[in-house]
Amino acid sequence: MDASTASRLLAPALLLLLAAGCTGETGTVDPAPESSGAAATVEATEPEPSPTPEPPTAADGTDYAACGDGSCEVAVSEPVDIGLDGFTLQITAVTQDGVDITAERGGGSTSAGISGGYCVAFLTENGVQTGCYGGFVGDERPPLPEAEAGVLIVELLAFTAGTAIVRITSL
Repeated sequence: MDASTASRLLAPALLLLLAAGCTGETGTVDPAPESSGAAATVEATEPEPSPTPEPPTAADGTDYAACGDGSCEVAVSEPVDIGLDGFTLQITAVTQDGVDITAERGGGSTSAGISGGYCVAFLTENGVQTGCYGGFVGDERPPLPEAEAGVLIVELLAFTAGTAIVRITSL
């Protein structure tokens, strides 16, 4: 019998031997005694559960009235209306990784969705411009964008465990 034939016959037999030794049960295993005559015991352990991420924190917490002066950083986990100087901002939905927003001013309204990493929406009564950027980690905060009169800036700073941290700026 040549080496190739022996390998083909030996491979299935080896798999059967390995499968016979694997029962899928957890507990202790007592392997055959070593030459010293002592038996070894191996404990099976459950994997550590991954920790639940801590919800992010916001400077103003959930005090939405703090936004009344045109500048705040709040935690949002459900739809909410936020009154601002000249604008009404509605967080209409908290999505899997961001928020849907509608801003009303002077009889007009504009809507946008911001999600993913650091995202910013510039809203006016006539339109919206959004962009998302990477590079901010943990509690690190990007610099405050320059606000212009008639523009509402909504930034998605962080999103963890169903809570969005948004920074709102208006003039």
